Amino acid sequence: MNSKKIIQKKALQKIINPLLVIAIAMITYTLLPFGNTLHPISLDSIWDCSSEYSDKIVTVNVDSLYYTGYSVSHTFNRTYGYYYTISDDKCSFVLIPIKDTPKEKLKNYKLYGKVVHKSEIDSFSAMVKNLSTDLNWNVSGIYSYTPDFIICNNEYHPVFLPLALLLLIIGIIVSAIIILLSVIHIVIPKTYNFCPGVNTGIRKKILEDINTDFNDEYLFSDNHTVVTKNHVFIEDTHKVYYLPLDMLIWAYRMGKPSGLFFKKTNVKFSLFITLKNGKTIVVPGFSGDSSHLFLTVLKDLDRGIILGYTDEKSIAVKQYIQSNS
Repeated sequence: MNSKKIIQKKALQKIINPLLVIAIAMITYTLLPFGNTLHPISLDSIWDCSSEYSDKIVTVNVDSLYYTGYSVSHTFNRTYGYYYTISDDKCSFVLIPIKDTPKEKLKNYKLYGKVVHKSEIDSFSAMVKNLSTDLNWNVSGIYSYTPDFIICNNEYHPVFLPLALLLLIIGIIVSAIIILLSVIHIVIPKTYNFCPGVNTGIRKKILEDINTDFNDEYLFSDNHTVVTKNHVFIEDTHKVYYLPLDMLIWAYRMGKPSGLFFKKTNVKFSLFITLKNGKTIVVPGFSGDSSHLFLTVLKDLDRGIILGYTDEKSIAVKQYIQSNS
């Protein structure tokens, strides 16, 4: 058994998911308008809103806005109302958040929103139709009277996008740290935490001993767990452990029914292995016979390891760890 190569392989596998996270984060960053949301384009006048700013977040001061009497529910069930402003035979509509009792007129309103073509707004045509009825006017007349682009605040997410950006940054940083540590483990296997709670010097010696010890006969072998006369080797999906037997103080098994939905017919066991430094490793996926054989092998080796679970044994192990810490 080449312990260093096994560690290097496991460390290399850990790089895959962080690389995917970074790739997804970068793609998400390019797709979502983080920069434009954090730094909206400032317009001198609402009448400057045109195709040039289509799908962009803008901000503009409007002297006066008047409520049309129509509102819709949008993002997170917030209510938005259609307001309008008139100047030089033109009427521009906006969609802004309102409260239970909308104000009929807003003065010096600081407007934020996304520039959207009026044909892309589902509720706009219905609002214009109802408004034309109220004004005893025709729909085409109102359409010709209004600019093609409307500023919609419901498309502006000043809280969500910064939080999403923060999560992306955290994801990239955490992933980069995992990749860096994995590279270190590949280059220097003794830095890999294959024996929890011990320093790199002890890990180096364990690796040297293991390469000799695992050439001997296996006293126990089941899927991902091997026991020799001096060591326990465990390899699961995410981790590798090399545990010298003289570091073990306690080992026991616990089982629970397994199966699909209500058919819990099989019992699967997990092995709990506690080290003298207080660290406990849980190894799932054993059958009853296999987990029993594991404990039997440890018993036959007679290395002073406490076997089986009782409250008295739990108390004794805790007292031992506390007295030797």
